[in-house]
Amino acid sequence: MDNYYYWSVTFVMMKPRVLSVSGVSGGGKTTTIKQLIHRLDRAQALYFDDYEFENCPDICEWVEAGADYNAWVLSPLITDIQLLLKDQSLNYIVLDYPLPT
Repeated sequence: MDNYYYWSVTFVMMKPRVLSVSGVSGGGKTTTIKQLIHRLDRAQALYFDDYEFENCPDICEWVEAGADYNAWVLSPLITDIQLLLKDQSLNYIVLDYPLPT
């Protein structure tokens, strides 16, 4: 009787991890993200300032009014994050995000 060996191979689809760097304007978010991108394997950065958002409140007025996150319509950024989450070649998505998380 011949011996047969059966191998089972399982492929796990891993989504990229999302890192958000938050802070005040001029606080070093971009510098930190650029350093992270160079150190992390297969990472992509998204910068808040690269987007045009419609009907967004003035940040100071927004904070004084209670900082309601629903006031921000971040659809373009959200769409890009969703697309990158499907990218199996990425390990990390790093966000430059000025709003407190």
